[in-house]
Amino acid sequence: ALVIAYYNTARGLWVPLFSGRNAQTKKVTAKTDHFSLFQLMQAAAPSGISGVTVGPNPLRPVRNPGEQFVFRNLPAGTSVKIYTYLGELLYEGAADASGLAAWNGKNKAGSLAASDVYLALVRSGGKTKTFKLVVEK
Repeated sequence: ALVIAYYNTARGLWVPLFSGRNAQTKKVTAKTDHFSLFQLMQAAAPSGISGVTVGPNPLRPVRNPGEQFVFRNLPAGTSVKIYTYLGELLYEGAADASGLAAWNGKNKAGSLAASDVYLALVRSGGKTKTFKLVVEK
């Protein structure tokens, strides 16, 4: 489960980016919105959801094109769903083998979600955790 990570100098730690892996071409790719110090590293998914984090929050897709919410420290296969406050499902996905999942801030029609507060529901092994996510255009 290889991922590309950047070094966050303010926090003094490596932050994994949501990374695509192609076994045939043996390439790992990731999107970033800034220059930084990067490294290829192995990430192991945890067994529980107590340490799940998500960021950046708020997401500013107009100011930072390509940026997305990245859920970290998820058990592999963990369900991630994003809802409006009215209960409309905008996104449904699952964590990869490295414990990462990402939402690009778009609805099911492919348009950028409106500036608002959204609810993320993370579910694994019978346990559920919720997060408030903010999109600012």
